[in-house]
Amino acid sequence: MPLIDSILNIGLAGHQKDETTEQSRVVNAIASLTAVLVLVYGIVFYLVWPALGILLPAVGLCVAFCAVLYANHRHHYRAAKLGLQCTFAFVIMYYGAYLGRIANTQLLAVFMVSLSLLIFSWEERLLCIISILLPLTGLVLLEMNEYYGWIAPLQLGDTAQYIYRWLIMIVVIALNFLVIYFYQRRFHRLLASVKQQRETLAEMVKERTMELQNTVSQLNRSNASKTVFLQETSHEIRNALHAISGITQLLRHAQAQRQASADEQLLIENLYSTSNALSEIINNVLELSRIEAGKADELHETCFSLREWLQGIVNIYAYTTRLKKINLQLKTDPTVPPFVIIDRIRLRQVVNNLLTNAIKYTPAFRNITLRCFVKEGSLCIQVQDEGVGIAADKLGDIFKPFEQGALPTYGSSGLGLTIAHRMSEMLGGRIDIESVQGQGTTITVRLPLKEGTAALVEEFTPDLRMQPVLQDARILIMEDDPLNQVIMRRMLQQMGVRDIMIAGDGEEGLAQAQAMPPDLIIMDMQMPRMAGEKVVQRIRQDAYLRHIPILATSANAFAEQRQKALESGIDEYLTKPVEYATLYQLLKKHLLETAYS
Repeated sequence: MPLIDSILNIGLAGHQKDETTEQSRVVNAIASLTAVLVLVYGIVFYLVWPALGILLPAVGLCVAFCAVLYANHRHHYRAAKLGLQCTFAFVIMYYGAYLGRIANTQLLAVFMVSLSLLIFSWEERLLCIISILLPLTGLVLLEMNEYYGWIAPLQLGDTAQYIYRWLIMIVVIALNFLVIYFYQRRFHRLLASVKQQRETLAEMVKERTMELQNTVSQLNRSNASKTVFLQETSHEIRNALHAISGITQLLRHAQAQRQASADEQLLIENLYSTSNALSEIINNVLELSRIEAGKADELHETCFSLREWLQGIVNIYAYTTRLKKINLQLKTDPTVPPFVIIDRIRLRQVVNNLLTNAIKYTPAFRNITLRCFVKEGSLCIQVQDEGVGIAADKLGDIFKPFEQGALPTYGSSGLGLTIAHRMSEMLGGRIDIESVQGQGTTITVRLPLKEGTAALVEEFTPDLRMQPVLQDARILIMEDDPLNQVIMRRMLQQMGVRDIMIAGDGEEGLAQAQAMPPDLIIMDMQMPRMAGEKVVQRIRQDAYLRHIPILATSANAFAEQRQKALESGIDEYLTKPVEYATLYQLLKKHLLETAYS
């Protein structure tokens, strides 16, 4: 009804919070209702028992309740709440003393306590406590008044007492039910609010989930595109690099058999060093991609002589440092055990990247020292250079991808130290770096030390039986690239192989193998007409060919491709560019097994 709504909304503004608005509506409802009831009951009681002590206070209380409405109208909300409770406290005190037990002040006190908790917010808890103490204090004073007899209650007849008691009881109970109604209304409002918030939250979660799924899908597509791009780029670069590296290795072995001029030797060694550097850059890019995708290869620990291994690495870099007029030296502490057990490939990546970084930033006529020692139970490999050094504010970012702590004019992919750092973590160790700009840098790798024994070492040793085996062996090369065919054939010829068959695709290779079964097959995994996996499957299903060892060569260096190829039935997987020494060792392994089995 418009009149009731206007009374309930006295003093309410649109900018108020919902909680304050509801509290003010409760105050308006209680104040307006009790203003009417107290006046009506005052008149009725006066008619039943004509006494000004009943009528005049009723009129005054009606005015007091109307004053509460006026306080709300003036936006004095806290004053209205406290005024309402003070008025009810006066009702308890006055009528409790004046009418005695028939006033039912205990029920009215319960109503006041419930009302206090309903109309005061947490921020108004002090006023709420005061409001609760008012009726409790009134009850205590009334008990004392009854005991000491300070104020004598009005003496009423039995009929008047009966009427008064029931009328007062009905009003007080009605007020308590009214408070219960408001509590229930608040509960349902809060429940509806929670439900709405839950629905809103569920909708937000649904939207965020869809956004997250879309983002994940985009990231997966981007990652897949990046992987495809890296695979295709790696394949093309490695094919070209295989040709360069293969020709260089053939030239190196050829010059060892004849007396080449100093200029020729210099050019060949320079070309070989450059091809190795390019191969290392490609490996670093692919390795970083695998690490970021969480697909880094597992560790494969082997036992080997660390001293000899480090000396071999230093020998590889000797030519490069000689060209730059840098003094590279190896210092191995006597505390280093003769043999260690560790992933040699990962360790090589660490040391190679540290040495490459040191050589890059060290000027001519300076020193680079590779140290190996044992400290506090850890195997330490340290690279110390006298290069340009790294600024102190750059040390914290030096292991981030594509970060160059020195001058960018030196030209660097910025991946070397990142790979070294992550490979060290994969090996269970850490990297420490110290640097002074203009004086040099010291990088120390600390790794878990696992000592090995000579019995665990698996080293390649020359075997006099190998030469006749190679001379009598028939090897089939399946390779679609003509230049790679020439390089592989020349490598085999330098090793002593005489009977070499060449096929330009998978179907031709399978037909040649069925016509003249070879002793070993060297196969490119990506060929026209019939892919490498299909050829391997057909060979393994053929009773006359299934025993033939298959060495796969591929420009795809990803671990997933390697695993897929191994699962298809090949015996070895060689990543291009193929190393001469590695190929020789694998031929020895499989051909000797066939010849002497």
